[in-house]
Formats: sequence, C-alpha cells, structure tokens
Amino acid sequence: MISKVVNLIHALVVGTTAILKVYPESVTLKAAYFITLIKNALKDFDNNQHSDAFYNAIAWIGLKNTEAWNDPSVNQSQIDSIINNAISNETHNCPN
Repeated sequence: MISKVVNLIHALVVGTTAILKVYPESVTLKAAYFITLIKNALKDFDNNQHSDAFYNAIAWIGLKNTEAWNDPSVNQSQIDSIINNAISNETHNCPN
C-alpha cells in the first residue's frame, strides 16, 4: 500500500514538473494547482495527522529548483524548515 502511494505521489510530481516545463507562462498558477492536489492526497492518506503547512511542504519537495520554486511567493525557508524538522523529529516506524 505504501509503495503504491509513494509511486502515485512520484508520478504526480514528475507530471507536474513536465507540465511546468512545457507551459512556463503560468508556472505559478499550475504549481499552486498541483501542490493543492498533492497536499490533499497526502492529508487523506495520512488521516490528517499533521498541519496543512506540513503537507504543503512535502508537496513542494518535488518542485525544488524549478521556476515555480523560485517564485517570490514561495516561502522556501519555511518549507525547508518544516521538512528538516520532520526528518529529525518524526518516528520512522512503518508497519507496512
């Protein structure tokens, strides 16, 4: 089950990155759309155990170093901080 979700998220991220490269004229709008989709899928899968900011940060990981990531409206330091804290503080006991 976990691997299927990971594969789905990876496909969404890869697809999003490809779309952003093909249609760069509205990169921020497209990124916001896909980030919301990925964030909501993660929240559903994880039973909303974390904040929206947490799921949003995870959704942004796949778009780092893209034009969307470099948009001034993206709070890169907050996203990086959330991810680094999660890596440091989360338990990694996965039953599956």
